[in-house]
Formats: sequence, structure tokens, C-alpha cells
Amino acid sequence: MNTSHPLRVAHITSEIYPFSKTGGLGHAVADLSTHIADANVDVTVFTPLYGCVSKHLKNKLIETVLIDIPVKLDRSTSLTCSCVKYLQTTPLGNTITFYFVNHFDFFGRYSRNLYLHKDTPRRFLFFTRAVLEIMKTLQLQFDIMHCHDWMTGLFPQLAHEYLTKPQLKRMKTVLTIHNLAFQGSDQINLARLSSLKQRAPVVHFPEFWDNHKWDRVNFLRQGIKYAHIITTVSPTYAKEILSKYHGEGLSRYLNKHKPIYGIVNGINYALYNPLNSDRIAQNYSSLNVSVGKQKNKERLLKKLSFPDTYASWPMAFTNHRLTHQKRFDVLIASMKSLLKQHLILIIAGEGDKRYHDAFNMLEEKYPNFRFITPISDAFEQKLLAGGDIVLCPSVFEPCGTAHMKAMRYGVLPVARNTGGLADTIFNYDKSNTSGTGFLFKNNSSVSFLSTMRIALNLYINNRERWNNLVIKCMNQSFDWDKSTQEYIAIYESLFEKKKIIDVSYSVGVGGLEPPTSRSQTVHSTN
Repeated sequence: MNTSHPLRVAHITSEIYPFSKTGGLGHAVADLSTHIADANVDVTVFTPLYGCVSKHLKNKLIETVLIDIPVKLDRSTSLTCSCVKYLQTTPLGNTITFYFVNHFDFFGRYSRNLYLHKDTPRRFLFFTRAVLEIMKTLQLQFDIMHCHDWMTGLFPQLAHEYLTKPQLKRMKTVLTIHNLAFQGSDQINLARLSSLKQRAPVVHFPEFWDNHKWDRVNFLRQGIKYAHIITTVSPTYAKEILSKYHGEGLSRYLNKHKPIYGIVNGINYALYNPLNSDRIAQNYSSLNVSVGKQKNKERLLKKLSFPDTYASWPMAFTNHRLTHQKRFDVLIASMKSLLKQHLILIIAGEGDKRYHDAFNMLEEKYPNFRFITPISDAFEQKLLAGGDIVLCPSVFEPCGTAHMKAMRYGVLPVARNTGGLADTIFNYDKSNTSGTGFLFKNNSSVSFLSTMRIALNLYINNRERWNNLVIKCMNQSFDWDKSTQEYIAIYESLFEKKKIIDVSYSVGVGGLEPPTSRSQTVHSTN
């Protein structure tokens, strides 16, 4: 890229680890920001200042750069916010500039459940406009504005209303869809508040409205329409969302857009490393994984008050959010059959109340089952180090990192062959002992249980072959290095008019070797 300065990229995100997170989004944006900063990119992050952020900024050098910034929602309504600046140093000594948008009613009063509120779309309309006001007031210029999920979906369009011609002249927008199921919508009054509708009658603006409810606006659809490039978080998911089945009502808009790029998320190898983690009972590598995992399992059993006699049993677990997407209905339907066997089962996480209630009842009934909620980062690593099988029966899975973390610790996944799971797990083939996990196709308890039997039979009856698969799992590469270069290539393609290489490969089929690249371009179809 021919410029006199490094590429300037600003991430706009509703959450970022360690300041705020509800799931994979916070980790993904944090890791990507760090890695592109360490690749000689000038990185800035805009994110809300939630109540939980303050504890992370305590005793750190911060600067309030703007106070009482007017943020206009419509012709007669204007609110104010302030902006806090913080400079974060990466492990390699580079700097990421953070701008926290501070508004107590919209953000400061929330520390958990960041999105489960009636005014959430209004809050993120405010956040988007606040970011634009900050950019305008501080005269900040960027080459790339990288928007993440529906919460920032209105930015690509609103930028043309707010920013000056010099700011817009070079700026390009990238929208990453981390989960198409969440699109952000609100009643028609939000369209009035946003002022997007003021330039034309409703009849001339049909694309603004939600596909299912014509009195609602759709944040994500606006982002798809106006962003220069759309990415998502795995090649298979990028293909899937072009279909009606997985397209969540937006497939025809995605098909009309420019190519959709699927880039698999990575995991933080410095944070998730069984060789040097101080959160597990005994460190280990692929060279002594059997001994290390057994020691960690025994310590975990004691912590959770399981009998010592369970130490020889396989331990299966999930560490996902308790939502329909993760298909906990399949697990619940399968648990009676599973827990009759010599199997330890641990469900760790929090989410929908109906799942909490079901698992609390099952815990009273089965001595070899535990429901842990909520879980800390420290407990998660104890679970990874002591477990044998991670369960991923998702209806759909844009990427998923829970199984990648587990594989890093020598845990084999039993997973549905969909989305990012299909891209990162290679199905066990008993004919040549290849594979890194066990995949099933159908979204049913029958299919899940059948695959679980294969995994359990291998664990119980052929431990040598099981251990070989464990070592293969631990030797998989899920770091951010390749993905970082793929994002940078996408950024640069917006200025250099060079085609991004289309890397296509088959995934999720027994015995295939991992591809040399984990990204894929999915071209539009009519």
C-alpha cells in the first residue's frame, strides 16, 4: 500500500476483552486489534464505557479528552456524553489507542447482560453517533473503519451524514458479521430518531426496514448495504449465510453484495497455554499430556466433590453460553442415556433461564453431573485441563472458539458439522486413524448420541489411538498469525485494486489434512 504513513484502522465494537465481554466477540476484537497493531498497523478502538470497564482502568493513566459532546438523535433531541482516552501497550510494545464513550444511563449502569434491555438498539444508535461526533470534533482520520456486528451496523451509512469530505475521501468501511442471527431492530420511532428516513419518504427507503416486520428498522441490513466489504468468521459460515436456511432473512442482501470473506478467528496462545498456565494443577505439553491431564482431572474431581472412583471415567463438558444456538435441547434430550454410563458430564456457563432450571433439576438426580454457573476464566482453564471431550452440538456456529481452546489443552470435540466447527475439526477416520475430533451431520439427539458412542468407545477400548488424536489436537494451529495477514490483505485491497486470492477447500470430512490458509472468498450468486 503506497502511503506515507502506516495503515490506520479503527475498530468500532460494543465489547472488547478485558474491559467488557459477553461471549466470543470481545475476545475476537481484542486479539485481532493486538495482532494487527503488532503487524505495523496504527490501531484505534472505539467502545462504550460500561460499569465493568472502570475496574480495568483503575490506577491506569487515562485522559478525558472531551466533555459534554452533543449527540443529536433527531431535530429536537440531543444528549451528551464524554470521551475517555487510554493507550494500551501490546506484548510487542506497540500502542493501541482506546476511546471510551461515556454515558451513564446508556452504558455506565451496565456491567453484565450488556444487550438484554429494551432500549439496546437506541443505545447503540447513540454509540454510533457519539463515535462520529468524536471523530469529527477531534478531526480523526482513518483508512479503515472496521465495524463489528449489528451494534455498529449503522456506521457506514451515518458516516456520510457526519464526516467532512477529507475524512470520507480515503476512509473505507469493513463490516464483520460475528453472528447473523442478531441483527438489531426497533420500532419505527427509531427510524425517526436516526434521521436516516428524513431525506426520503418511507416508500423510497424499503431496504431500511426489517425483513419480517415492516414497522421495524434493521441495523445489520444497513451495514450489509453500505459497507465496502463484508467479512464473517469462517469460510463455511460465509457460504451458509448465502442460503435461505442460514441467511436469517438477509441472504438475498448478502448475495447482492460484493464477495463475502470468511476468516476463522484465532485464540490467544499466551492466555491459553497448558505448558505455562498458572491456573491449572499441573502444566503439560503434547509430550506428557496423558500424565498432565490425569493430574488435572483428579484435582478437578476433588474441587467439584466427585468420588475418587470417577478418576478413570471420561469427562465431557460444555463451556458455552446457554442458548438455543448451542443446541442445549439436544444435550438435555441425551443426558438420560449419557449419564447411565461411566461418564462425568459438566455443563458450565450461563444464559437462558429454562436451561438453568433444567440443569439444576438434573444435577439433583444424577451424581455424575454438575452444573456450574457462572464460570470464571480461571475455572474455565481447570475444566480444559481436566476434561477429555468438549460437546458442541450447535444448530449453527459462525466460528466458535470454545472447541479451539479445548483442543489446545488436548480435549477432543464432538461437534456438529457446521460453520467454523467444520472448518477447524477434522473428522475421525478409524480406517487410517486420522482426525482431530468427531463430527455429526443431523441436528438431532440420535445423531449426537451415535457420535458420542464412537468417541466413548475409542476412549474406553483403545486409549493408545485416543492419545494419538489428543496429540494431533494439541498440535493444531489456531493462533492469529494467518488470520491477521488475511485481514490486512482485505484492508489493502480496498486501496490497491488487487484481487484477494480465493482459497477454497473441503472441510469437515474424515481424514483431510488442514488447509494452508483458513480464509475463503465466497462470491455473490444471483
